Amino acid sequence: MDGNHIGLNINSIHSTKQVSLSYYGVNISGGEDLRSLDLSTHLPEKVFMGFSGSTSNETELNCVKSWAFSGTDIGGDRNLRWVWIMVPVASVGILVGVAMYLWLRRVYKEEDLEGQGARLQGNIED
Repeated sequence: MDGNHIGLNINSIHSTKQVSLSYYGVNISGGEDLRSLDLSTHLPEKVFMGFSGSTSNETELNCVKSWAFSGTDIGGDRNLRWVWIMVPVASVGILVGVAMYLWLRRVYKEEDLEGQGARLQGNIED
């Protein structure tokens, strides 16, 4: 690929697609302003955008003079306060329920043993 190209990298440093801009009459090293690109038809709904430039062994200054990005609101700023309230309340409720179950089970076992002891005592006295 020539030095006058753009590449699309997806989750890698290696370009998924490269296109030479010379064919389109665009010279990215000329210093003049270029046209805008609408990538919405080529990219998924959620993306990270960035810029990079390279000149191999030479030094270069890359300037982004203007940058605008627009998208639709996906509602990611929901109020989740109810989750932070309900999860601890439900957890405490479950712990209290388990503790009550274990306590009642022990109480009924003790009452049952006392009742059996009284019956045995009554049988011995008879």
